[in-house]
Amino acid sequence: MIVVEGPDGGGKSTLVSWLVMRFGLQEGPRATKDRAEIWRHTRSDTWLALHYELMCKDLPLVWDRLGPFSDPVYATMGIPAKRAQAFTPMEQEMFAELMDYIGLVIVCLPPLEVVKHNVHKHDQLKGVVACTPHIWDAYLPLADHYIRYDYTKEAPVVLTDVVQAHLNRRKERERLARNLGELSSVPGS
Repeated sequence: MIVVEGPDGGGKSTLVSWLVMRFGLQEGPRATKDRAEIWRHTRSDTWLALHYELMCKDLPLVWDRLGPFSDPVYATMGIPAKRAQAFTPMEQEMFAELMDYIGLVIVCLPPLEVVKHNVHKHDQLKGVVACTPHIWDAYLPLADHYIRYDYTKEAPVVLTDVVQAHLNRRKERERLARNLGELSSVPGS
């Protein structure tokens, strides 16, 4: 599973589209397309993403954000208003540790001024524009831990080797999962 994270206006959707086209991947399906309602479905989207990845049966999925990373950022800023945080700190930590083993996280974080400019170009959820500097700052620790990508400095092709290495590791997990499935179907085992 590949998760593309970062603030609004950071280039996530563009990078997700490139990854899908370049590597023949699939974008992770959402329970809803309504951006104002995504936070209500973030738990089910996350468990669905983990299920797909742990089963290794389908094409690897690319997710344009997943809740355990983005939910704490937006919930603490009240975007959208009057929302509860969907994941406990323990769930967030467990998800992050799992992603270190089975996932690839790319954090789109161009300079703050670029993000601020981009945020004004598109319709945003209430509060995003005013909180953009805080949202950008909140993604810095994630960018320090995972792969940071800045489209103003480099083309997405710089990610090719790291994405291909991730996909190769996933193929190995697929092979192991098939072997385990075959072993479990052997009589007497």
